[in-house]
Amino acid sequence: MSSASRCSSSKRTGISQNSRVAGAENLKNISKDNLDKAVNQDMDLTTLIPFNGGTVNIAAALLSMQGNNDVERLIGVMSDFSKKFAFAQLSGVLDVASPLAAGVGALVGATNGNMVTALDRTFSGVADAENALRAGYLVTIAADEGTLDKTKLWVKAGQLHFGNSSENSERLTGYSYMLFRLECADTRDDFDSLSAIQDPLNSAVDMLTLGQVAPAEEFLKKAIAAAMKARELTVKVDRRRVIEELKRRFNEAKSDLGQGAFRADKQVRSLKQLMTSRDAISVETAANMPTLRTLDEALKGI
Repeated sequence: MSSASRCSSSKRTGISQNSRVAGAENLKNISKDNLDKAVNQDMDLTTLIPFNGGTVNIAAALLSMQGNNDVERLIGVMSDFSKKFAFAQLSGVLDVASPLAAGVGALVGATNGNMVTALDRTFSGVADAENALRAGYLVTIAADEGTLDKTKLWVKAGQLHFGNSSENSERLTGYSYMLFRLECADTRDDFDSLSAIQDPLNSAVDMLTLGQVAPAEEFLKKAIAAAMKARELTVKVDRRRVIEELKRRFNEAKSDLGQGAFRADKQVRSLKQLMTSRDAISVETAANMPTLRTLDEALKGI
């Protein structure tokens, strides 16, 4: 039994797609003898994806496949490959998502695969829309319509339960299903993983430590240029917040250097620490500022 999922975000500017595959190799202590007794839980399907408006589509299927050892190894390779990208930078993930999704389709055809259950939902960025994107749970169960009363389904400790109330419910058994948790956040908590921005920031601090302001400014410009291109950042809020903080801290450090008060051990090297400091520009403030469209706009104030 394997599962495949795809999360895509579409806007007038284009479509971004993220794919994930999980085979038996990703499920601990699973064998043919106990496959129907296992629950795989808390699997990250994607890295944090920025939402810049438009729609978000989630498509997933639980598949039953037959095949020889070669096919099983292929599923394992695809599973491990996609799992690595669930924690990687989004910029790299998007380049391989479409080929991975195409590989899943070909694999299903080659193994006489059967779809056990599936889900395909599209969410809107409009706050008051019926299908508005918000945090919550989605479930798809391999059961005939009317077999289970939807009002008696509950989620407790990340697992699907069935009963008259949340308190008087038990974990759902006897059905194959997939339970998804949608997480929505106002800001990221993984800024340090954005190496395209973090690395030149480190180099800028190193140059300031040596008193070399001009080279430090060049590295700062590289960090800002990377922030402008980063697909991990929302266009309006994240991009503005990161760039404003990079410039503010750099100018503060340069001022300290001119006053002879520069201390290398006091300089912030962590982008996450920079973005979570008390002085960091807030989400609300950034949302009310003009969207940075060009690199020249972003570099103003250096």
